[in-house]
Amino acid sequence: MLAMERAKLWATDPHFNEETQKAAKALMSSEQELLSAFGTELTFGTGGIRGVLGVGTNRMNEYTVGRATQGLSDSLRENGGKASPSATIPGSVPGSLLFLPQAFWRITG
Repeated sequence: MLAMERAKLWATDPHFNEETQKAAKALMSSEQELLSAFGTELTFGTGGIRGVLGVGTNRMNEYTVGRATQGLSDSLRENGGKASPSATIPGSVPGSLLFLPQAFWRITG
Protein backbone atom coordinates (compact mmCIF):
# COMPACT_ATOMS: atom_id res chain seq x y z
CA MET A 1 0.00 0.00 0.00
CA LEU A 2 1.57 3.27 -1.16
CA ALA A 3 -0.14 5.33 1.57
CA MET A 4 1.40 3.18 4.32
CA GLU A 5 4.85 3.43 2.72
CA ARG A 6 4.56 7.22 2.54
CA ALA A 7 3.38 7.43 6.15
CA LYS A 8 6.26 5.21 7.32
CA LEU A 9 8.73 7.49 5.56
CA TRP A 10 7.22 10.57 7.21
CA ALA A 11 7.23 8.78 10.58
CA THR A 12 10.88 7.72 10.47
CA ASP A 13 12.90 10.00 8.18
CA PRO A 14 14.89 12.58 10.19
CA HIS A 15 14.07 15.16 7.49
CA PHE A 16 10.64 15.45 9.14
CA ASN A 17 10.38 17.14 12.53
CA GLU A 18 9.38 15.20 15.64
CA GLU A 19 5.83 16.55 15.71
CA THR A 20 5.29 15.51 12.09
CA GLN A 21 6.75 12.06 12.73
CA LYS A 22 4.41 11.49 15.69
CA ALA A 23 1.38 12.64 13.71
CA ALA A 24 2.29 10.36 10.78
CA LYS A 25 2.61 7.39 13.17
CA ALA A 26 -0.80 8.18 14.64
CA LEU A 27 -2.42 8.25 11.19
CA MET A 28 -1.23 4.67 10.54
CA SER A 29 -3.80 3.34 13.03
CA SER A 30 -6.78 4.35 10.87
CA GLU A 31 -6.97 3.17 7.28
CA GLN A 32 -9.46 5.91 6.38
CA GLU A 33 -7.29 8.70 7.82
CA LEU A 34 -4.15 7.14 6.36
CA LEU A 35 -5.63 7.06 2.86
CA SER A 36 -6.98 10.59 3.22
CA ALA A 37 -3.62 12.01 4.30
CA PHE A 38 -1.17 9.85 2.29
CA GLY A 39 -3.24 8.14 -0.42
CA THR A 40 -2.41 10.77 -3.03
CA GLU A 41 -0.52 14.04 -3.41
CA LEU A 42 -1.82 17.58 -3.57
CA THR A 43 -1.92 18.92 -7.09
CA PHE A 44 -0.99 22.36 -8.31
CA GLY A 45 -3.88 23.88 -10.24
CA THR A 46 -4.70 27.22 -11.80
CA GLY A 47 -5.45 28.65 -8.35
CA GLY A 48 -2.21 27.36 -6.87
CA ILE A 49 -1.96 24.55 -4.35
CA ARG A 50 -4.78 24.13 -1.86
CA GLY A 51 -5.85 21.54 0.63
CA VAL A 52 -6.60 20.62 4.20
CA LEU A 53 -3.93 21.64 6.72
CA GLY A 54 -2.18 18.69 8.33
CA VAL A 55 0.39 15.94 8.02
CA GLY A 56 0.64 13.96 4.79
CA THR A 57 1.27 14.20 1.09
CA ASN A 58 -2.37 15.16 0.51
CA ARG A 59 -2.29 17.96 3.09
CA MET A 60 -1.02 21.51 3.21
CA ASN A 61 2.10 21.58 5.36
CA GLU A 62 5.63 22.96 5.19
CA TYR A 63 6.84 19.90 3.28
CA THR A 64 4.22 19.82 0.53
CA VAL A 65 4.35 23.60 0.09
CA GLY A 66 8.14 23.45 0.04
CA ARG A 67 8.10 20.75 -2.61
CA ALA A 68 5.66 22.66 -4.81
CA THR A 69 7.62 25.89 -4.40
CA GLN A 70 10.88 24.14 -5.23
CA GLY A 71 9.30 22.76 -8.41
CA LEU A 72 8.09 26.22 -9.41
CA SER A 73 11.49 27.74 -8.70
CA ASP A 74 13.32 25.01 -10.65
CA SER A 75 10.97 25.43 -13.60
CA LEU A 76 11.43 29.20 -13.69
CA ARG A 77 15.22 28.87 -13.57
CA GLU A 78 15.34 26.12 -16.20
CA ASN A 79 13.24 28.23 -18.57
CA GLY A 80 15.38 31.33 -18.31
CA GLY A 81 13.16 33.15 -15.84
CA LYS A 82 14.43 34.50 -12.59
CA ALA A 83 12.53 33.31 -9.55
CA SER A 84 11.08 36.22 -7.67
CA PRO A 85 10.22 36.39 -3.97
CA SER A 86 6.93 38.00 -5.02
CA ALA A 87 5.83 34.51 -6.11
CA THR A 88 5.70 33.54 -2.45
CA ILE A 89 2.87 35.90 -1.48
CA PRO A 90 0.47 33.78 0.58
CA GLY A 91 -3.18 33.44 -0.22
CA SER A 92 -6.12 34.28 2.00
CA VAL A 93 -6.29 30.77 3.43
CA PRO A 94 -6.03 30.75 7.23
CA GLY A 95 -2.58 29.51 8.22
CA SER A 96 -0.95 30.26 4.87
CA LEU A 97 1.53 32.63 6.51
CA LEU A 98 3.03 29.59 8.25
CA PHE A 99 4.43 28.47 4.90
CA LEU A 100 5.92 31.80 3.82
CA PRO A 101 9.43 31.27 5.27
CA GLN A 102 9.73 27.80 3.67
CA ALA A 103 8.54 29.08 0.29
CA PHE A 104 10.74 32.18 0.42
CA TRP A 105 13.81 30.09 1.28
CA ARG A 106 13.16 27.71 -1.63
CA ILE A 107 12.75 30.51 -4.16
CA THR A 108 15.66 32.66 -3.03
CA GLY A 109 17.98 29.93 -1.72
